[in-house]
Amino acid sequence: MTMTIRLILSFLWTATLLLTHVPVLAEDNDIVIFDNGDRVTGEFKSLQRGRVTIKSYGASTINLYWDKVSQVQIERSILVETISGARYSGSIGTSDNGAELVVQTATGPVTVRNNQIVKMFPIDSKGLKDLKINVSAGYNFAKANNVTQANVGADVTQRTTRYIAKIRYSGNISNSDDNSSSQRRILASSYSRLRPNRWLTSGTLSFDTNDELNINLRSSVGAGIGRILSESDHSFFSLQGGLLLTRENLGENPDDIDSVESFIDVQWNWYTFANPDLDWSTDLRIIPSLTESGRVRADLNASLSWKLVGDLRWQLDFYSTYDSKPQSDDAENSDYGVNTSLAYKF
Repeated sequence: MTMTIRLILSFLWTATLLLTHVPVLAEDNDIVIFDNGDRVTGEFKSLQRGRVTIKSYGASTINLYWDKVSQVQIERSILVETISGARYSGSIGTSDNGAELVVQTATGPVTVRNNQIVKMFPIDSKGLKDLKINVSAGYNFAKANNVTQANVGADVTQRTTRYIAKIRYSGNISNSDDNSSSQRRILASSYSRLRPNRWLTSGTLSFDTNDELNINLRSSVGAGIGRILSESDHSFFSLQGGLLLTRENLGENPDDIDSVESFIDVQWNWYTFANPDLDWSTDLRIIPSLTESGRVRADLNASLSWKLVGDLRWQLDFYSTYDSKPQSDDAENSDYGVNTSLAYKF
């Protein structure tokens, strides 16, 4: 199968993930009021990472600085999350203090200071009205040895008052005159149930292949517990741990290898809204085996994206995979690479 056909199939796989949800249109009478009295009317989309996103009436979607906003008026149900981890849902009204919002919850009004709010999302009876979607694609070519590299990716996130659900796909294909085609593909999903005081319980399911490590298919299912240690309008830091049940099909070995593993997962994100508009995310997972003494696997994924125009971004991704005791004799114990791509956020 040619590289072009493989790339098309990867795009189709990504598109299938993105077409599983059709967002519901919302009203466009939400109001955002600035410190100087100016206001924008439209459809409130979200507050996250220090920026308010609103689709203004008769205009395109725009981003606003949250620290320049004094009041928000939204009649729809909104999820509000604070620095302390407290979560409230209800319509949003004004207060006499220009630095506070009033959330009309089911148990009564709650006043929250603006500088304590880190997230605001519209919700309905089924969850969030909008999925958060990021897709990326890149292609490199070098005349020497006709080296070609292609990568595609997609991240889909849904957040409600009770949980965070994510699906991630990443595919890399490389080819050259001197070497046969090499592939690395990952499809992973997670479900995290939000608990009081920033605690969470989670379940994960993942499938990956890697020709460099001689992995035909590695399937893992697991569960864990963790905590969001800190979250603000500029950063996010969380820690999780748990158990995995893993099945590996390797190289020419016809028999699957089953194992029980533990894991520790550390996530750190940093972002800035302007001058420049940057997003940096890091995810490190360390996986000691409980079945085979001394075996430790590790996965590191880091991404830096830079806004170009509108929702189009330039993205630089680094990945690294390590296995202290590869289960296949002719496999490498590590694989790493750097991808550049264009990414678009929905």
